[in-house]
Amino acid sequence: MTRFFFVGPDRRRPFATIVYHDTPGFDEDSRLDRPGVYRLNVELGRAEFQRRFGYPPAGLPDHRSEVDFSRLDEIQPHPAYGLHGWACVLNPGVGRLPEVDRLLDHAYRRALARHQRALDRDGAVR
Repeated sequence: MTRFFFVGPDRRRPFATIVYHDTPGFDEDSRLDRPGVYRLNVELGRAEFQRRFGYPPAGLPDHRSEVDFSRLDEIQPHPAYGLHGWACVLNPGVGRLPEVDRLLDHAYRRALARHQRALDRDGAVR
């Protein structure tokens, strides 16, 4: 099961997801097959990703060996979508929640701005 979080009715591009299982052959690095393990994924965008991790999303392949994607309660690049500016955290603990809330707010505001731009474009076309 995966939960998706969107802004707007089009539901085309989530700003966050919660994943409870691996996708064999594509996304297994988090080892979500362990009992009780889930992953919160958040779209940060290029600038916030670089601020957070010290390199741009395109630099993830050069830093991949430094990341243990199966570690619990650590905000890190997303193993599959990090190249697109996504981060993740497995089973965030109570002490991690203020930072998780900040990142979710950042992702929500980006999605809201993107949705507003789309509405403005659609309104300008009519």
